[in-house]
Amino acid sequence: MATRAGHVASSTTWSGHRNIVRSASVDDPHLARIVPIRHGGSVVSASVSSAPMEIVADGRRTECAPGVLVLGCAGQVLEERLVERGSVATVRVDRDDLRLSDRTLEAAVTGNAGREGWQANFVTAAGHTIAGLWEDGSQPDPAGIDGYAAGVIELLIRSIAGARTDAVPVDPNRRRQIAEEFIERHLLDPTLSVQSVASFLRISPRQLARDLDGGPSVTVMILRARLRHADRLLRSPAHSELMLAQIAQICHFSSQARFSHAYKEHYGVTPREVRAAAQAHRRAQR
Repeated sequence: MATRAGHVASSTTWSGHRNIVRSASVDDPHLARIVPIRHGGSVVSASVSSAPMEIVADGRRTECAPGVLVLGCAGQVLEERLVERGSVATVRVDRDDLRLSDRTLEAAVTGNAGREGWQANFVTAAGHTIAGLWEDGSQPDPAGIDGYAAGVIELLIRSIAGARTDAVPVDPNRRRQIAEEFIERHLLDPTLSVQSVASFLRISPRQLARDLDGGPSVTVMILRARLRHADRLLRSPAHSELMLAQIAQICHFSSQARFSHAYKEHYGVTPREVRAAAQAHRRAQR
């Protein structure tokens, strides 16, 4: 059936007796809530989005990078939110429908390190297939949907669990770009850290460091992003009343002295000198 919620342009969901396959698109760049999938028991879900996405499962919120397979176990409600214009495909299966041991399932979920290869494309294709059935006016049998969804999830889990030590080739430049975009969106978040960036990319901090080898580290990227924001505040007429100590606090420096030192090291001048020059320039323009 097709549904709408918030700024969702379209959401096509095929439901079996227990399992669900869905394809949804969002036409508004603001936070959009996609209709939650409700279920009565333990489930396994796989999702891939073309834009940054938030997933809320059992009250736990996770932010996920675009194009990355998100595989996990959840309880009764799965809610997805896209923070930009884009689309998302989801396959959700009753745990009891999977012919898998708990050990295999756990190995796949814990080994799901930001996979962007065929597994992610497979879930996206499953969603597109379901959307195509809706457009054609087809009415697949619910038992067929159950089997189709379970087959998709089983293939994903077995492939990931069986090759959890194999790295999926990822373009380091793309991963760096995604990390930079995440940092820019969260640069005023006091919890922003190497761990939070790695969690967003669904990889370990060590893997992230290897991927970014040869360029600025995540710690340096966060520092530079916060210095850029501080520089904008120093030069902005709208923020001319802010004290340097306040700017340091806003940008999460531990003290004004540390902020001034880091700023001068990066820009070659002190924050006080930049503010004075900006104020002199504005007076000259009057």
